[in-house]
Amino acid sequence: MRRDYRKMTLFALALPLIVVAVVWYWFFFDPEDTGPGQGGQSFTIGGQFVIVDNGYDSDRVTYVVVRNWPISSSPDDRLKDQRFVYLGVDKPKVKLPGGGYDTVEGTPCLYFFDGDDLTVFPISMREDDFMHFQPRQMTSYAEVLAFFRQYEVSAP
Repeated sequence: MRRDYRKMTLFALALPLIVVAVVWYWFFFDPEDTGPGQGGQSFTIGGQFVIVDNGYDSDRVTYVVVRNWPISSSPDDRLKDQRFVYLGVDKPKVKLPGGGYDTVEGTPCLYFFDGDDLTVFPISMREDDFMHFQPRQMTSYAEVLAFFRQYEVSAP
């Protein structure tokens, strides 16, 4: 009988701790809050090799950089490309038409390179929106830009 009393006391003490832990997890832990990070993908389309890089903070996209090369370009050519610099720097940056660089922080924007030509506009995207990006169904590089145009917003 005394042994059952100890089990009941232990259970009575453990139950509130379990409830507090579950409530704390439920209200204070956000599984969507993954913090800042980078993602990307590469593919070929219309005789071009394309890389799409993006930054995010939690589920909010902070930038998208789209670059293209001739399909015959080598991996070394693509690694040496200076239109988007993110290795070895604190903040990723894009090359501007005048030759200078600008960091990709602040207002979330799309930086769309077609060779050295750059198209920039502000966007509002979530990381989940990339699930709708289906480059295998596209036939031209212009369709990549058209996809991101749906997320274009007015400048703040």
